This record gives sequence, structure tokens and C-alpha cells, in this order.
Amino acid sequence: MNGDTRISAQELSQRISAAKQAGGVIYLVTGASSLLGSFIIAELLTRKSNSLVLALTSPSARITLLNKIRQRCGESNSDRFLPLNARLNSVGLGLEQSIADLLTGNNVQNQEDEEKDATPISVDHFFHLASLAECADTAHMIDFASMLHSAWNTRFHLMSTLAVAGDHEGVWFEDALDEGQTFSDPSAQRAFEAEKLARASFKGDLRVYRPGIIVGSSLSGEADEIDGLYHFFKPIQNASKMLPSSAVLPFLGGNKVPIVPVDYVARAMAFIAHSDAPNHRSKTFHLVDPSPMSAIEVMNTLAAAAGAPGFSASVPKLLQSLANTKFLDRIAKIPILAQMPAVVAKNFFEIPEQALACMAIKSSYDDCESRAALGGTDIHCPHFDRYAWRLWDYYVRFMDPGRSKTTALETAVRGKTVMITGASDGIGKMLALRLGKTGAHVLLVARSIEKLEAVRDEIEANGGTADVFVADLAQDESTYAMLDKVNAKYKAVDILVNNAGRSIRRSVEYQTRDRFHDFERLMQLNYYGSMRVTLDLLPGMRAQKQGHIINIGSIAQRGCAGRFSAYVGSKAALTEAMKCIASETATENIKVSTVYMPLVRTKMIALPGTTRTYFDHMEILSPEQASEMIERAIVTKEASIDSTTGRMYAWSYWLAPSLGHCYSNGLYRMEPELPPKGKAPTLRASGDVAQLRAYQDIFDQA
Repeated sequence: MNGDTRISAQELSQRISAAKQAGGVIYLVTGASSLLGSFIIAELLTRKSNSLVLALTSPSARITLLNKIRQRCGESNSDRFLPLNARLNSVGLGLEQSIADLLTGNNVQNQEDEEKDATPISVDHFFHLASLAECADTAHMIDFASMLHSAWNTRFHLMSTLAVAGDHEGVWFEDALDEGQTFSDPSAQRAFEAEKLARASFKGDLRVYRPGIIVGSSLSGEADEIDGLYHFFKPIQNASKMLPSSAVLPFLGGNKVPIVPVDYVARAMAFIAHSDAPNHRSKTFHLVDPSPMSAIEVMNTLAAAAGAPGFSASVPKLLQSLANTKFLDRIAKIPILAQMPAVVAKNFFEIPEQALACMAIKSSYDDCESRAALGGTDIHCPHFDRYAWRLWDYYVRFMDPGRSKTTALETAVRGKTVMITGASDGIGKMLALRLGKTGAHVLLVARSIEKLEAVRDEIEANGGTADVFVADLAQDESTYAMLDKVNAKYKAVDILVNNAGRSIRRSVEYQTRDRFHDFERLMQLNYYGSMRVTLDLLPGMRAQKQGHIINIGSIAQRGCAGRFSAYVGSKAALTEAMKCIASETATENIKVSTVYMPLVRTKMIALPGTTRTYFDHMEILSPEQASEMIERAIVTKEASIDSTTGRMYAWSYWLAPSLGHCYSNGLYRMEPELPPKGKAPTLRASGDVAQLRAYQDIFDQA
């Protein structure tokens, strides 16, 4: 059927009746759009050729869900898959009353003249695969399951989680539930309460399934989102790019990690669900690896698949043994310090707390019931090291956010409000046009309304959206008037790019007391202007618990280039202030990035009245290349973005600052400089063009 076609109760009755007459089984499923849901539906559809799967889903997800099932099961099998409009958090699951009556048998029971030889309209199995995070949702689900049971003796299959064990230490048995365990994770406690409610309320055959940490298919590696264990993939990939595979990285150890592939969980659930053995009724089944790996073994298995350095717990253990026990005990009693490893993992490696928790599970899980139920079949949980390489291969080819810059950028900005200062020309204009194409709503800020409107018109002509705000960021009144308008119109700005700026290239030879305003003018725009905007927009980011501030620094900060003391001073003030802000917002999901921008071919570096620059002997980026550096910051949220040359400058100044000064002084003595008005040229600042050209020839001929 078409994804946009809603089935009527009469049509649904005919489809169920036809399936039952042909000996088929009728399934009702929630959570069909999840990876596990689609795998289980495939198992159900292929188990018996005449069966029918009814999936409760939101209207907006119908077409996507149908396409996913068609892709997994084929066109012929997917014809036996029917999505039904539903709202799981509503009474009756939000189904149309006539369809709810049909499924629960109310229309049949109320018809006294129903023909005795008619094929019954019944539901055989109800799979609740949706999250147990909200107990209210589960209460509605249990009520509906109870009505199905009363009408048709429907078997109820509840997808729970191992997290119901909470902080229990030791073996957690399949029949265990309320053992006085405590919960440090609120979502785990909600799942526990939901399963407890289901067990207490449902009076029929309730089969509860608690799978381990579900990953992609052991056969193909297929997965559909970055969660759980997958949050460790990107840091491992980065390590493989930066370090040789022979290196060894420290790791804090960890307990056994109950990892299971999605295809095993789907096959095991489908088999156990259809078992009519009396000892399988109303039981709980742990779907886990009987011999799970430890956390460090999991990390080393993934590292081997990625060609990355391995991990060792020896270094952390050595440091721990050398540390004073009383000192460690005192650290543990200070929550902020005790939580620092998790804070670092979350903010530096972008590994959320839930993912870290899976490496520190305190329980081990008995699975005797599951193994007994699957005995005599070929359904076994494969060991992680046998299929980890498939997971990695699939991640690199289809899931890695860095595999396609455009796709990753769209994911990062689509639907987000992005403010770009200095958006009327150069880098800001190019970035605005590119972000507008990828789905961001761009707030354009600059002094010229005519130029801003031209940029907005170009964004809208390409299908994007933008808004114009005029301000001179060097003036506080103009800046605050603009910010008042922004705050009145938008609840929050998601991404702020502090791009507006100006540069003055002038050696201290000419910066006498009558030229001190050079420093003041640059500070007003490059530092104060950016700080005014940042401090005014920061409360909105904090209120929504997310935001990203990107500051355009300069490669001159890395190389300490001569003639740029005023410019570098203003940029360094902004960079260092923003580092302090980043320290305050690190746990609030607000990122701060600095892009140390190389020279860019814009009017800022052009010689007056010419297309040449003072820097033709150096590599100069195009505005497109400059925009790509900022886009990288948006996607990766790295604190620092450098070019290769910038990194070279930074390392050289760190290793041998005196040699760095000597090298920069050589460039200073070669590069020419025109004196400001009212100043006579001096030999010290005039440069040597002939030597500069010879220097350029060295690299041109290399």
C-alpha cells in the first residue's frame, strides 16, 4: 500500500480475515522504525508466508517506515506490512476508534447477528519494542495489551533492558526484578518501573526480553545511528590517523560489556515468541553473549579493526599505585573532581555519559532460560571479535560523520539558527551562502544593508532562508540595538560565528603615540564587538542547553608575524577570553572553537587600488577554502582548527621560540611596507623586494 494511504477499519478487517483464512499469523508491533524493529519485522514476515504485520506508527513516519521495510524484506513481503496511525502516549494508543474496536474485538462482541462460520478477526502476538523510558506510555500499552488478551488470548512480548538491574553488583538472574537495587541513571529506573508495572498488571502470557547493548548486524555490520558503543568509534578513528598502530594508549579498564548483534536478538526473540512450550510462558529472557569481553578487550578489538593503537590499563594502574591512597580518597569525596574523567570524555571526545556507563556495568547476566529455549537451534550469539570488523567497515562506509563533508554539515546545521557577523563580504558572505544551501537559517550581520540584502536574496534564490540585521559592531549602541531585535525575534541562536573584523598592518617603527588609536580601533571591533555579541547571546544558548561559538582567529597568532602587533593583540584577547568562557560552559553542551585562519584573498589584504597583496609570496586561501575551515569547526566542534602551516608555526614556537622569532624577523626585513600618512619611510621597515622574490622562488621551484 502507499505510505500516504490510510487504511479503513473495513479494509483492515478484510486483510486480517484473508490472512487468517490462509493460515497466517497476525502481529501488532510498536517501535517498528528502530533498527531492531525492522529486523524483527523481517523475521516475522519471512517466518510464515501468509502472516500480516500491523505497525503502530506516527503519520509522519509512515513513508520512511514503509521504504525501510521494502528495502529489507522485498516488495512481495512488504505488501503484508501495514502501518497504522497511532500515538503511543494516548489512551487506546491514539488509534482510530473503529480500528481500535476491530483489534480489541469490541465490534464483534457487540454484534449479536455475527455469523458463526465467519473467520475470526484476531491478533496473535503483540510486540512492544518502543522505549520503556516513559512509564505513562507503558501503562497505555499494558491496558491495550490486556484488551487484546481478553479478546483473543494475545501473547504479549515486552522489550525491556538489562538496565533494570540498576547498580546491582554480581550476577543478575533472568527472573530477578525488584531486588532493592539503586539507580544512578533515571532512565534505567523508569524502565524498571515500567517492567514492574507490566508484570503486575498483565494477566496473560507476558514474555519479557532483556537484550544486551545492541550493535549492528554480525552478518553485514548494518546499523542506523550513532549511539551506545558507536560513540567510541570516532575517537578510535582519530587515534588511527594521528598515531602509529604500534603505539599504546591508556585505558581505565572496565568490566564485562554485554554486547549483542541486532540480527541475533531478532532471531532469538522471534523463535522464543512462537514457542508453545509451557516452561516458556510468562518468562524473562536475557539475550546476551554468554562469554562477554571486558571493556578493554572491546576497545582493543575495535582498535585492531581500525588499525589504531591498542589500549592498556597498565599505565593508569601504575599511576594509581604510585598515588597516595588518602589523596585518591579525598578526590573521590569531591564530586566535581571525581566526575572529571566523564567530563573530559564528554567534552573532549564527545562520548556521552550513557556510552561511558556501558563500559562500567557492575552486573553480570545469567541467560540460562534463553539458552534452554534456543537449545537445539542454530541461533547462537556470536563472539564480538568475530564480527567487530564488519561493524567497523559499515561505520566507515556509511555512518562516519566525516565521510561526506556535505552530509555531515547538513546534519550539523539543518534547522539551526546561525548568526554570522561580517556577512556582507569575503569569508562571511561565502560561509553564509554555503550554510544557507545546507538548510541553516542564517542571520546576516554587517554595516551595509544593501550588501546584506543582496546576500539574503542570493541565499533565498538557492532555496535557503536568511534574515538581515544591520549593526556597526565597533559601536556599543549599534550592537546592542541589533541584539535587542535578534533576541526579540529568536528564542536562541544555535551557532555564532564571530567573523567580523579588520586588520592593520603596521610595524612598531611607525606606531608612535599619535598612532595608538590603531590598537584602540582594532580592539573595539575584533575584541569588544565580538564579546558584546557573545555575552548577549550566551544566555539563550544556556537556556536551551546547547550552542556553539566559533571565533575567527589568525595564523599570525601562531607565527607572531611582524607588523601585526595591533591585529594579533586584538585576536589573542578574543581567543584567550573565549577559552575562559569555554571553561565555564564545558558541562552545558556549549562548545567554543577558534579557527586560526591563514591569509585569505579578500579586500582586507589587498593593496589599495590593485589586485595584488603584500603576501603574494605566500600561500593564500580562497574564500571557499576559508569557509571549509569554519565548516569543519561546525561539524567536529574542535576547540582549535589550524592549517598545516599554522600547526608548523605553533610547534616551532613551542619547541624553540627564539628560532621562531629569528625566522619571523627574516620575513619582516624582506616584506615591504608603506608608511602611514604623515610619516617618512625608514630603512628598517622598507623591506627588500629582491630578496623576497628570491625566497619565493625557492618554494616555487621545490
